[in-house]
Amino acid sequence: MADNISSCQSKLEGLNSWLDQFHLSRPKRNIGKDFADGVLISEILQYHFPKLVEIHNYIPANGIAQKKSNWETLNRKVLSKLNAQLNKTDLDQILTGKCGVIENFLLKIKHLIENYEREKFTKPMGDSAEIQTAESLDSFSLETDLPTFVPSVLLADKDKEIMFQRETIKVWTHPIYL
Repeated sequence: MADNISSCQSKLEGLNSWLDQFHLSRPKRNIGKDFADGVLISEILQYHFPKLVEIHNYIPANGIAQKKSNWETLNRKVLSKLNAQLNKTDLDQILTGKCGVIENFLLKIKHLIENYEREKFTKPMGDSAEIQTAESLDSFSLETDLPTFVPSVLLADKDKEIMFQRETIKVWTHPIYL
């Protein structure tokens, strides 16, 4: 039992030091309360996945209705694309501040980001055959392990960007007849 407690404490210390590397819009004092409105987690995700997160969609909130709206937006627009959606039970527990739930979710997000960063630096981005993608998950449960993957939405964004740049080049190099 003592080993389990020390393991849990070391995970929380690791989580706190990981969170300290981000310049968040407000200081973290009580993780359960500070992250309950979804704003700070959106800032962390925006740092790592800037094309996925539109920070203006998340409003600091004290009321349950706005907190829920923030999390539903985050779930729909960001977490779904990362195959890390929260299910309704976990979302309700985060909103009500159930002890340990947000910490477990943050540990899963930390794991997801670390795996993404590791894959980004170890796999050649040009060779799509070697890039792993996650299997589609219907919902994200805090009891399961996160898959290792490069989000396919980021690859799709790159493809769109390349197509746009090719069209721009075509327009600029096309002779104009007056």
